[in-house]
Amino acid sequence: MAGEITARIVRLSGIHAEQVVLLATTDTPGALAARIAATLGSHAGMPITVAAGGPACGPAGLATAYHEASRCLRALLRLGREGTGASMAELGFIGLVLADHADHTGFIRETLGPVFGYDHNRGTELVRTLKAYFASGCSVPRTKDILHVHLNTVGQRLDRIGKLFGQDWQTPDRKLEIQLAL
Repeated sequence: MAGEITARIVRLSGIHAEQVVLLATTDTPGALAARIAATLGSHAGMPITVAAGGPACGPAGLATAYHEASRCLRALLRLGREGTGASMAELGFIGLVLADHADHTGFIRETLGPVFGYDHNRGTELVRTLKAYFASGCSVPRTKDILHVHLNTVGQRLDRIGKLFGQDWQTPDRKLEIQLAL
């Protein structure tokens, strides 16, 4: 299986600075890194950490992607994510800070996309609710006062936000990323 995956995607591989370096064709380097880490780790019987850079073209672009992947690898290991694969984009705000060319728009879209889409499609005010919620120190009664809506309305909106973002949306790390994106 590992041979199949690498044979289909890897265009060139070698050793550089005591690390295996792969050049692959993909539009989603982080997802590819995660698949390679899982597959190789499973076959090796030990954690394999894979960091990705790019997409990139040409010698200068490849050098930049290599340095980005190196920073991503150091970040993954420092964050205790040994045995996983990612690119800077999957590291959220940390990736935004560490990247050479920060993609602020991509970070905002990735972080708030489900809520933007819901508001756009249904004419709701979930983004406004989030801003008020964080401005109030995450107090539902104060959020209600800021928005001039009923307490139940705030609760229903926060429930919907939770469904869109997932159960972990109120953990400190996720809240910070959401606040920064807002």
